[in-house]
Amino acid sequence: MRTFWLSFCLPLLLAGADISGKWSGNMEVPDSAGGSSITTPVRAVFEQKANSVSGNIGRREDESNESIRNGKVEGTKITFEVTSAETHGAVKFNLVLQAIAWRER
Repeated sequence: MRTFWLSFCLPLLLAGADISGKWSGNMEVPDSAGGSSITTPVRAVFEQKANSVSGNIGRREDESNESIRNGKVEGTKITFEVTSAETHGAVKFNLVLQAIAWRER
């Protein structure tokens, strides 16, 4: 099972904020041929109920998205799995929510 790391920049007003809604970010994928990594823009739709998360995720340029499963929220971390025709088995995602400080002038 491969693990991909995503970093979504989300404004969090309170700890334990509901992540339901549409989000976009970048996925960093290891490039086994070149030894580096490839960054791919992605979009996701999450629906949170308590600590469980459902929804879908896909590349921004693709019309179709894949359903997520086994989704959960623990503090600022979101984990879930996705299975697609392009992968050999489930791909595990680990997202990290980052707080943004807003200041009015």
